Amino acid sequence: MAHAQDARIVAIADSPQSPIGRLAHHLLLSPPQGYAFPDATTGAQMIGHILVGLVVTSMGAVALQRISANEALVKKTGELE
Repeated sequence: MAHAQDARIVAIADSPQSPIGRLAHHLLLSPPQGYAFPDATTGAQMIGHILVGLVVTSMGAVALQRISANEALVKKTGELE
């Protein structure tokens, strides 16, 4: 879907051989630091939070409006209930 819209794709994976890495324009590597699932995802979550923060800062009010609209849609559809 992202490729069809000509979007730039940034992937976060634990290995350069990750299948999603082949689709991405940019691949950020976050190798697991532990054996338990929560430990293995912490680095990727941190990278995701940093990327979102940078995009929101860059886009300003437009980003905040899009986030608000998306949250309203999620509430309306009951997606997270």
